[in-house]
Amino acid sequence: MKSLKIVCAVLIGIIAATTAGCSLEVASDVPSQAVSSIPLETENASESENQIQLYSSPSAFLDEEQYALFEKAQNMEYPLCGLSDNLGILQYKIEDAPCFVPLTQNTPSCMEQNGHFYKLYQNTYQEFDDFVHSIFTDHFLLQDSLTQKFIDSDGCLAVCDDFDLEQIPYYTGYVSDLYPDDFCPQQYYLVDSSTSQVDFVMVAYYDSHETYDNHETYSYEAMEKVEYLVRMLKTESGWRIDEYHSPELG
Repeated sequence: MKSLKIVCAVLIGIIAATTAGCSLEVASDVPSQAVSSIPLETENASESENQIQLYSSPSAFLDEEQYALFEKAQNMEYPLCGLSDNLGILQYKIEDAPCFVPLTQNTPSCMEQNGHFYKLYQNTYQEFDDFVHSIFTDHFLLQDSLTQKFIDSDGCLAVCDDFDLEQIPYYTGYVSDLYPDDFCPQQYYLVDSSTSQVDFVMVAYYDSHETYDNHETYSYEAMEKVEYLVRMLKTESGWRIDEYHSPELG
């Protein structure tokens, strides 16, 4: 009986070792994947060079300074592209943001220029200009839509809220009639990174078949995808956003 127990123990050991070997062999065929990343489907997924690592946050590949700058750019979406009232909430979203206050509180003071109406602020234009230049480059800020929306009126900041000025973007809640999908949030992947420039892509997902309040599918595969390039440049004053897009505003 003792010898039989020994034989059984040996057989069980051999079976366990064989099973473990099989399981390891199968696992070796599965590519390792970070928890925060999802491989992007490609036409030829068998080729590793066609695989792109997607992350739930760009903090996965940005350093602390770069990520803090990106967060500032996100908080600037509505003040830059929405109604001028959004300037008033910046002080609660960005620590070093000025407190933007209309020239008169109850009845906004307005001016007209080139057939468009502008709301006047107590803040100087220079104060606004210095602040936005702490986040963005000249290249970004010299877009027609921004140079026409924010102007210098005798030293004061003036902001246009005229919906008829087509060159100025305004918040609509969708891009080309597509709603950004809250259940499939943006993902990111790194394109290139050096000591002077960082390029990465923000991947936004939109549901063209359902309304914002009516969701039947929540998978990334069921959504329409739009990729937006984000570019950071290292300047003499530090990192700045040179190209940026909003999933809601385009």
